[in-house]
Amino acid sequence: MEEPKINEFYCHMPLHEVRLSVTGGCNHDCFYCGPFSDGKHSDSKDFRKLTLNQIEEIGSLLDQKNLHIQITGGEPSLRKDLEQIVEILRKKGNSDIGLTTNCSYMSGDILSNLVKRGLKDIHIHVPSFDRGVFERTIRREARDTIDRMYDTTRRAKSLGIRVEFNMPITKINVDSLPEIMSFCYKNGVNCKLIEVVSLEHDRINFLQISDSMKRWLKEEGINPVQRPKDPRWYGEVYDFKEGFFFRIAPTTPFLMDNLKGRKTQTVLDGRYWIGGANENYLFNASYFPVPHIGNIDALKADLEKTIRTYQLTKDEKK
Repeated sequence: MEEPKINEFYCHMPLHEVRLSVTGGCNHDCFYCGPFSDGKHSDSKDFRKLTLNQIEEIGSLLDQKNLHIQITGGEPSLRKDLEQIVEILRKKGNSDIGLTTNCSYMSGDILSNLVKRGLKDIHIHVPSFDRGVFERTIRREARDTIDRMYDTTRRAKSLGIRVEFNMPITKINVDSLPEIMSFCYKNGVNCKLIEVVSLEHDRINFLQISDSMKRWLKEEGINPVQRPKDPRWYGEVYDFKEGFFFRIAPTTPFLMDNLKGRKTQTVLDGRYWIGGANENYLFNASYFPVPHIGNIDALKADLEKTIRTYQLTKDEKK
């Protein structure tokens, strides 16, 4: 195997997760979704779809790798066989399986069925609980999605699985922050506030989000617990008790350089991405470089090279 050139990489955190994009399609059209999106304006479950046979191959490949698998998209709940996907991964030996969803097709009952088949956590994309703000963000009608978020969250808590709200912060939804944080704190829901990757000068930046968080904590009289930071999480982490925290995820300078077209190191951010393309695989160790495309053997070789790269960069830092 070709030895990785370490100076081409910046290792941001240890490798801990595989993002499994089971479809490129999404029924929402969030204005901040680029540059990572590939299925905007498409609600087709067949857009860049991974087949069940491919899911089986991936499941076997990831067995014994001790990596969390996060099922993503597009919107993964567009797949009518989502329960089968979770079950295949579990039966192939993968015990730590999560799902990221906008909740438009989720419900408490659907979540219960997924948990029975092996799902361990759910991340819910939440622009706002305000219907007007929500619809301005997704550029679609909200219909009953907000109610589905409440229902899915309640069921997740009752089932004892991990649940997290993911909220990219923009000029449109920044005023929704206190309500979201209060709901999450009251219900023991982890909350990740995300600085949106954008070249706009008037975007809501990390420091503004951090100030809002600190102001809310002070107003509520909440004092986070001080404990060693989990190396998997970057940005600011506010711990409340074991397994319950809020986090602010900043945009790194490396991502901004890539967005501006500047040549820079590939950022290894702890997550490996796998998607599908016409019976082949799309795969990458990072978001921004153009993804590789190939068969299962090519995917296996690239994943092993990526694991080796993480180890070499770790050794170099010692």
